[in-house]
Amino acid sequence: MKDVLIYNSLGEQIIRLAQWDRDVYVSVEDAGITTYYPVHFFYKNSDRAYTVESTYSEGKLKAKIPDHLLREPYTICGYIQRNDGDDERRSDFRFIVSVVPRPQPTDYIMRSDPDYVEVESLKEEYKALQKQADQALAEAQAANKTASSLLEETKQAIKDANAAKDNAVQATEEAKTAKREADEARDRAI
Repeated sequence: MKDVLIYNSLGEQIIRLAQWDRDVYVSVEDAGITTYYPVHFFYKNSDRAYTVESTYSEGKLKAKIPDHLLREPYTICGYIQRNDGDDERRSDFRFIVSVVPRPQPTDYIMRSDPDYVEVESLKEEYKALQKQADQALAEAQAANKTASSLLEETKQAIKDANAAKDNAVQATEEAKTAKREADEARDRAI
């Protein structure tokens, strides 16, 4: 595992932050980082690390420190987890930033939006999307069945219309023949 330096958006190295800071993005530049990878943030004695999606541009990986971690005056650790293979997940890079304690500012507004990926919420979202997809599929199948039925009815209506047309043509021919025969009979009678 390699220790890496972190920088702010101005390119200045970050060594420490103040408690109650928020919307803090860290940037890492290293030859071994060639794309975006998940970044895990946690306190030294945490039993859980918060996974944050990162971005990668112009050779720099950028990730947001979860705001709730900055509400406590504890050192924050960050691990960049490379996932180059389907099965392999390695935390190859590490950084540490200390958080200096200070009182909560009076204008600090607590937000409930998580800055990290919660697997459980993703599972629930997936289940809801799967249910919507299943319902859409059932509706599409019902619409397809209705359309097939209408298509068959239309084909039958075309057959019936063609038969009626043929009957009409035949009736017209018979009417012409009857008229001709009537005309001939009239001419003979005269």
